[in-house]
Amino acid sequence: MIRKYLQQSLMMLKQNPLFSTLYIVGTGLAISMVMVLAVLYYIKIGDIYPETHRSRTLIASSVHMQNMEDNSWNNTWQFSAPFVKECFYQLNGVEAVTAISDVDSWSVKVENAKRPLSALVKLTDAGFWKVFDFAFIAGKPFTDADFQSSLRTVVISEDLARQIFGSTDVVG
Repeated sequence: MIRKYLQQSLMMLKQNPLFSTLYIVGTGLAISMVMVLAVLYYIKIGDIYPETHRSRTLIASSVHMQNMEDNSWNNTWQFSAPFVKECFYQLNGVEAVTAISDVDSWSVKVENAKRPLSALVKLTDAGFWKVFDFAFIAGKPFTDADFQSSLRTVVISEDLARQIFGSTDVVG
């Protein structure tokens, strides 16, 4: 049965090579596009390191207020630290809450370098380490006591540690 189907397919391919090639390529492209969309969708919503709790995560990035009576005004803003403390840290039945600033680029002055390094910086709180799973090469995440005391603590990537200190053992 399969042999007969293959013989018929080869005969059709020989009779109309252009159309047969277009059909095969079109079918392959359609299947490829569906697979790409499925992979992109999974990457966006799947539990992938370090966001291993993404399926249980609610992300809020801004507040929008609007006058509902006559729509005469509306306002949108990002959360402030006091707003996050008052509204989100006080939620009951929530496993963990964290606040993360927008990614910013800071310059890092290195002693023997001719010019400063550029580093992407995220300002956050101690809840960050409960929401996101990171494997530490050396050291440990800062604690809530460190955060509450406003102790300046830095967690850097392995790559940045090598660029600045030439090693990954840079605790302290």
